[in-house]
Amino acid sequence: MPKGEGERVLENNSASLTVEVSDRPLDILHVEGEPRFEVKFLRRALADDGNLRLVSLVRTAENKFYRLGVRDESELAGGFPETAEALFRYRALVLGSLEASALSDEQHELIRDFVAKRGGGLLFLGGRFALAEGGYAQSLLAGLGMLVVGVPAAGLWTLMILILAVMQLPSMIVLIPVIFYVFSTSSTFVAILFTIWSVLIGLSDNVLKPLLMGHGSAVPMLVLFMGSLGGFMAGGILGLFVGAVILSLGYTVFMAWIDDSQVEGDDAGTAATEVH
Repeated sequence: MPKGEGERVLENNSASLTVEVSDRPLDILHVEGEPRFEVKFLRRALADDGNLRLVSLVRTAENKFYRLGVRDESELAGGFPETAEALFRYRALVLGSLEASALSDEQHELIRDFVAKRGGGLLFLGGRFALAEGGYAQSLLAGLGMLVVGVPAAGLWTLMILILAVMQLPSMIVLIPVIFYVFSTSSTFVAILFTIWSVLIGLSDNVLKPLLMGHGSAVPMLVLFMGSLGGFMAGGILGLFVGAVILSLGYTVFMAWIDDSQVEGDDAGTAATEVH
């Protein structure tokens, strides 16, 4: 910057920056736990962008992966990267329909370091085994949020949330005290963002879980939700699941009885028509 009128300190008028100029495209890793159309759609969307190289790792069977876009046979030969050197070569990570249990604890730590230390981008896609349905809501997502806002011992808090998930207890038991801590140590804007993030994580388990349970089943989602709500009011956390199961079984038996009655009526009508 040019010298201003009356300015005495000139050393802060300039700054030196190191800029890396490379003609090598940025690498993006896309991991899917099952073959699905999202792989083709994403590859098609980025096919004409010469600045990006998309590498797709698709699980086709237990411990078997299909690789697309790799540079050579050694890239991702063992599946999902197990070292920081192998994962940090990518600039962004896209996790699709892949359950959390498919990755080891060390690989989960790698993903956290990929975001916190590497500064890599992380994107979750919806799917049968993604987000809350895949077991990420109470562990990885909560841990990433605490890392971003600078909560001390974020790994320990994440472990506690994971233990609560195994015990079928809500993650908000841990997140609520952390929210108060963030409000006392960070700016109001950051604290509000973290609170919204935490509430979304809690809702993904306590509200969306009955909706996810209803995905692909013959029981209406409203029945599951009413069963979960009634069970929670009657029996607490355990009732959240027991209520949904009991009401679902009752609904299934009732609908089976209705169907049998209709079949008997249809059969009687057909026989009468044939006799006539």
